[in-house]
Amino acid sequence: MENQARERERIEELERREREAAEAERKRKEEEEALARAAQEAAEKEAALARRRQEKAMALGAEPEKGPGVTRVCLTLYARVF
Repeated sequence: MENQARERERIEELERREREAAEAERKRKEEEEALARAAQEAAEKEAALARRRQEKAMALGAEPEKGPGVTRVCLTLYARVF
């Protein structure tokens, strides 16, 4: 009887450890998957932001050169107003 009780306790302990190990492995996999999803989402957001920046830059066209020409236009416009 005593041997049977000890054997049953040993088996129950082994089963409990197996369940705990399986649960820990499941949680580890879930965390890995969540990290992978977060990394993928971040990469997609960054790519979308880069596309929007490029589209905006193309829509705006080349930025005008700054220099004497721009200054002259500003002064001419200023002189006309005042």
